[in-house]
Amino acid sequence: MRACGVVLLAAIPFAPSFEVAVALYALRSAFNRGTVGARQAVTADLTRAERRGMAASVQSLSLQIPRAVGPLLGGWLIRQGDLVLPFLIAAGLQTVYLILYAAFFSHLDRSET
Repeated sequence: MRACGVVLLAAIPFAPSFEVAVALYALRSAFNRGTVGARQAVTADLTRAERRGMAASVQSLSLQIPRAVGPLLGGWLIRQGDLVLPFLIAAGLQTVYLILYAAFFSHLDRSET
């Protein structure tokens, strides 16, 4: 689902109309939000009970920092006249996230438990 979200994000600046861009953004948001619960469950499952609060805080912080810095960088690039690069940077960073997530967590197979 996250990979579909990355593809949709990269497609947004190439949309032929505002309406299509809005539809792509809405679909991208749905795909990205659809995995939040599963990712939080993996984090909680891998964390000892006495550390779950801290793990949740670190996870939240790791999401909030990019959400704070992203609009600053994206806004600056848009102000410079580049309307495509902010989307491609975001898609690239999300692709790196997908690769790292798979590298770190693909060995977990819960079907055996």
